[in-house]
Amino acid sequence: MGRIKKEDYDGFVGNVGPLTVTRWKETVVVKARQRGSTKPRSEKQQQASRRLGLLTRFFGVINPYITEGFRGSDKRNAQHAAISMNMHDGICGEWPEYRLCWEGLRLSLADGVEEEKGLGTAGMSGGEAKMEGREIGIEWRCEEGGREDRVMLLVYNEVRDEAIVETDVAERGDGCVGVGLPARWGVGEKVHVYVCLVASGRASKTSYLGELMIGEGAKGGKGYEGKIYTVSKTPRRERRKRREAEELSDEEKRHVSGVSGNVGPVTAYEYLGMPCIKARHKTVKEPSEKKRLQNERFGGLTRFLKGMNDFLRKGYESESGRMSQLNAAIKYNYRNAFGEGAAIEYEKIVLSRGGLERPEKVGAEREGNRLCIRWEGGVSKADVMVALHNVRLGESVVETAVGEAMDMRAELTLPERWAGDVLYGYIAFANGEEVSDSVSFGVGI
Repeated sequence: MGRIKKEDYDGFVGNVGPLTVTRWKETVVVKARQRGSTKPRSEKQQQASRRLGLLTRFFGVINPYITEGFRGSDKRNAQHAAISMNMHDGICGEWPEYRLCWEGLRLSLADGVEEEKGLGTAGMSGGEAKMEGREIGIEWRCEEGGREDRVMLLVYNEVRDEAIVETDVAERGDGCVGVGLPARWGVGEKVHVYVCLVASGRASKTSYLGELMIGEGAKGGKGYEGKIYTVSKTPRRERRKRREAEELSDEEKRHVSGVSGNVGPVTAYEYLGMPCIKARHKTVKEPSEKKRLQNERFGGLTRFLKGMNDFLRKGYESESGRMSQLNAAIKYNYRNAFGEGAAIEYEKIVLSRGGLERPEKVGAEREGNRLCIRWEGGVSKADVMVALHNVRLGESVVETAVGEAMDMRAELTLPERWAGDVLYGYIAFANGEEVSDSVSFGVGI
């Protein structure tokens, strides 16, 4: 393992080939990348991994509660302390059917706080939770201790893996509190309720008030308008890079903007405002037949859909999420677009997905270099999008506004070099906010 003094170092942090460059305390460390074990894991290791996974996911959702409940722990962070404390008592069931033990979970440290501040079961006894319409009512008896101690509340939805966390929902002296449930939490979903007291940055023992089921009852309650906590959908590496990118100064961003290209065995590029360097990928093994077929299919579908990019920008706008519209279309069509080999079955391609009514009974007639397309049905104030693909030449033509859906007829001029060639076409409606599913048709088939 090599070490570089921090004051002498102004380079990158990350992986390059077989090496990893990272910072540890005040030292920059260069070490070999850790290789995954090739040995099969023992049953004991699998059990520990399953326990750790259940706790990590749950504590990731309720992180604000854990952070407050384990403040002052000697562990690296609150979540590590919570996992360490619950690895045995927080899990129940027989392997491999492990599950969280709701009544056995310890969600706060409660290390000597009861004696000092009068917190815990002695200070907040008789806790009870009831479902009243779409609101949970919680009552407790106020005994010794500071009446101004804060009440911390957790309501966890087991079905949706979502949680309500209120670190200051009431004071000990209030004796009761009501919390509405989010409108999207449906009838029959189970929720688990926990409460504890917090004073001077320290928390009492958490009390489990039981499992409640959202019933058919009255629709009362104002609903919950605060933040609902859930599992993060953004990978940890991307979140870290985003934070680091936000911390770059204007001068650093100016230097970073020019980072790009290959230098010997490494590639330099910019990602989220950060300069990144990685080893260039080299393939030394011949691909298997399955891999070769996969590569041919992926390459052929990608080339075809790139020619339809203008159509896809509208057609997959609502479906793409964090992906580009092109990648969303590749993902959707890859499994259905092929027969036995790598040849694309163009009539199965879907270039748009949406809730608008789609065109029906689509047909096309060619006269010279003019193509007349007819259809039935239509949505008022919706544009007609048409895409044509020439199989022989591998060329495509896309028009995103050739007319209105109510016209039930549109004409396009074809390139002269397309005369007599087999064409595949696609048509869809778009009104600026929504699109219809695309419909394929053939010309000269």
